[in-house]
Amino acid sequence: MNPYAERNFVQALVPLLIARLPDPFSPSEAKMKHVAEVAGRWAELLVDLRADPEWEYFLLDKDGPAWNQEAD
Repeated sequence: MNPYAERNFVQALVPLLIARLPDPFSPSEAKMKHVAEVAGRWAELLVDLRADPEWEYFLLDKDGPAWNQEAD
């Protein structure tokens, strides 16, 4: 990965997150803040995956809540 991989990842991820909002064409400020926070967490995970050997076999939990759903 090149030094800008995290930025490229976030640039690709943010439109996908916005598209998943209930009203993607006019999201509220609070919803956009949530999108920014989630994108930041994903970028941190990407950095961890690159830098930490114990994350070598990391798998996302497909059965967990979506990023825009409340956890039980």
